[in-house]
Amino acid sequence: MAVFDKKEKHGFKVNMSFLLSIIVCGIYSIAYFCIKAPFWSSPKAGYALYLTVPLAILFALGLETAGKTAPIRFRLVWQAILSGWFGTLMVILYLSYAG
Repeated sequence: MAVFDKKEKHGFKVNMSFLLSIIVCGIYSIAYFCIKAPFWSSPKAGYALYLTVPLAILFALGLETAGKTAPIRFRLVWQAILSGWFGTLMVILYLSYAG
């Protein structure tokens, strides 16, 4: 991703700060709405749908960093564990809706 290039430290920090502020403001707005209008149907999943993209970017960067910080000897094993976990999760989600 050219926008999130780690070589340019200042731009990377600005982008991550912006993504984090979107997430914090989104969670705060949903919590505020739930407190302001306390009835059963107030918290809906659609209200948090815009948080999907920032969270996906942050999780992807976190998994990439976790894979790169592992020692060289165990990097393949660590990435296989992460990929296996994610693959298993996708299979479980697919099978839960397939039946």
